[in-house]
Amino acid sequence: MSDTAANDERVILEQTRAAQVAHAAGDHDTAHALHAGLVTRYGLTAIADVMHQRDIRERLGIEVELLRTFGPTALYGRADPAS
Repeated sequence: MSDTAANDERVILEQTRAAQVAHAAGDHDTAHALHAGLVTRYGLTAIADVMHQRDIRERLGIEVELLRTFGPTALYGRADPAS
């Protein structure tokens, strides 16, 4: 689990998304400013940790949906322990 406070994590995720949107829209100055502000406030390690934890949660959610849809045999190649 992240050592970053929940509110800080929310801010990092929101600002990172805003920087991605600005970059995609071609507003590179805004994207750079948002990123620089995050790095100054939280540091690269905290930002990387928050993004890593988000990726883990997303992968877990995808795996849960695949298990619901296909079951463990199809997903992992082994029998359902409940059967």
